[in-house]
Amino acid sequence: MEDSDEESGIQTSHMSDVLWEMYSKIHEQVDAELMRLDQDELRIMKIVYADNLNYPIHDHIDQLLEGAIHGDTIH
Repeated sequence: MEDSDEESGIQTSHMSDVLWEMYSKIHEQVDAELMRLDQDELRIMKIVYADNLNYPIHDHIDQLLEGAIHGDTIH
């Protein structure tokens, strides 16, 4: 019989792996898109947006869960 703390730890570890894989894919895509810009465009982006360039993944999660019934497969 598994301890609920152990099960929770396994789930947390799995979700950390899932999130890290997702982050890696996002990172690769952002790098590819930024490589298309020239130095002036990159400097302007850095000056204008600075630390505000954070991608809100939680908005996607909320949108996917909206109206979903518990246990449904979402895609």
